[in-house]
Amino acid sequence: MKRDVFAYELRAVSPDPVAAVAGYRIKPYRIAHPGAAERCDVEPYDQRRLLADRLVPAVDDRWHGLGFSMLHTARDGTYLLIGRWYDGNNLMSESYRVTGPADAPRCERLELFACIWEMAVYLHERQAWVATTMASGRGLAAAEEYLQCRFSGWV
Repeated sequence: MKRDVFAYELRAVSPDPVAAVAGYRIKPYRIAHPGAAERCDVEPYDQRRLLADRLVPAVDDRWHGLGFSMLHTARDGTYLLIGRWYDGNNLMSESYRVTGPADAPRCERLELFACIWEMAVYLHERQAWVATTMASGRGLAAAEEYLQCRFSGWV
């Protein structure tokens, strides 16, 4: 049976505790499509481990050591997205498809940016970054405030 790629169903987004990985403080989120909990083929991937395998320490001082990630259990697979703030108003974004067993996951780099559900988290993170570090005039002095701006709900 062919799936309807235009079908829209609300998905739950939930935050996990801030993760300190490779010199970054990352705000991890989990996104799950309806019915993901009932699927027996969904691996319980450890997002911190996936981040530790993907992130390397910053190479210059324009990296701010702050960002966010999403582990999305989607209808067609599991995806890891990582966003890291750079040079004040830029975001480095990486997307991966995660496969394999939970104890030996594989991440394949993708060229796509994000799906519509993931873009809702990107929007929240953009608004949090602008409000806490840019519009406030506080810059990185507002890092803790930024890390506390978390999204939880349905998208």
